[in-house]
Amino acid sequence: MRGESLSWEVSRAARVFAELAEELDRLVTSLKAEFAEEDIKLIRRLRARRGVCRGSRASS
Repeated sequence: MRGESLSWEVSRAARVFAELAEELDRLVTSLKAEFAEEDIKLIRRLRARRGVCRGSRASS
């Protein structure tokens, strides 16, 4: 009896761990997408600013 109970608990813990791992994977994927979007926005802002700086120097 004790062995069966322990086996069931281990099996349950493994399922919970697998579910948590899947949720963590989804969260990481979502965060990567958000950071990628922010990186793209930052790169565009920096490129635009650099273009403005070049234009400012050329006109002076």
